[in-house]
Amino acid sequence: MKKIFTVILVALAFAFSAKAATLSSLAWANVCSGGMGDDWYGTDEAMEVADIVLSVQKNNGGWMKNDQLHKLTASELNALQRSKGEHSCFDNYATTQEMRFLARVYQKTKVEKYRTAFQRAVNLIITAGKGLNGGWGQYWPLSTDKYSYQNYITFNDDLMTNMMKILADIAGNKGFFLDMVDENVREQCKAAYDNALQCVIRCQVDDNGTKAAWCAQHDPNDFLPTEGRPHELPSISGSESATLLSYLMTIE
Repeated sequence: MKKIFTVILVALAFAFSAKAATLSSLAWANVCSGGMGDDWYGTDEAMEVADIVLSVQKNNGGWMKNDQLHKLTASELNALQRSKGEHSCFDNYATTQEMRFLARVYQKTKVEKYRTAFQRAVNLIITAGKGLNGGWGQYWPLSTDKYSYQNYITFNDDLMTNMMKILADIAGNKGFFLDMVDENVREQCKAAYDNALQCVIRCQVDDNGTKAAWCAQHDPNDFLPTEGRPHELPSISGSESATLLSYLMTIE
């Protein structure tokens, strides 16, 4: 009897976990990173979500942050579609997570419009990287206020690390990124990645002759630590520096 009861509990736990993996139960970041299981990204449901992603893609190729694109209300969807002319965002994994989602769906469906939208986002990242001497700010285009913190090279929320990772993945032409762009664009991604790496090296804080870590924001001209919002003074950023250092240790 005890063995039967144990089997029933295991079965119930499995059923609960399977039920929990429904689309509406996951955060958008989890959906983009493969949380629905590999096969799902070839389903009609996945393509319905991908079509929504395309419908709210900014005119310059990116997306805005913090939107749950797989479960938008009608009013939220309408608002995003009406704001396509606004700037794109790289903060909080915005744009890169949508790219990863579209790459997964394309590899399963081979529907060309998903790859086309992905390529537009790649071009955005390459262009934006040139605008800040190898780094990226939170938004593109940059603010018209030259003193805005939005125009600084941003390590905050692992933005620089995240951008370098996706460029390396695209240039590597493997997995979900296989043939998402042609060889010429892959070379541009590799060049943008190399520029970003040099930017990271230039931004590393010099502590009386000893290389230290990084600030959350750096000036794109002299690469020195700088302020962000009023409560974000120039300082070493422990969390972002730890993540960046861990990533740098993976580079041959």
